[in-house]
Amino acid sequence: MAGAGRDRGPAGRPSPAARTAAALTAELEDAVRTGLGSLAAFYWNRGEERAAPAGGALVLPRLETRPAPLPPALTQTGRYKRTMRAVGAEHFRV
Repeated sequence: MAGAGRDRGPAGRPSPAARTAAALTAELEDAVRTGLGSLAAFYWNRGEERAAPAGGALVLPRLETRPAPLPPALTQTGRYKRTMRAVGAEHFRV
C-alpha cells in the first residue's frame, strides 16, 4: 500500500511512465480536438478531409522589388569596390 500513489501524477492521473504511448496519443488528440474544434484537422493530421474555413480569400502579393543591401566588405579590395560604387568610377584610377 505504501507505493500505491507512486504511479499517480498531478490531479490523480497516471504518471507518464505508467501510461502507454497509445493512451498518451489518445489523451493528446482529445485535448487538441477540444481546444481547436473543426480546425483540429489542420494541426493534428489523422487523414481526414480538411475543409477550409468559409470567408477566406486569396490576395495578390505586391510585386515591388528593390535592390538587396550589400554585405560589409571583408577585404581591402571589397572596400575599394564599395567606395568606387559610392563615389563614382570617374574619380578612380586603375
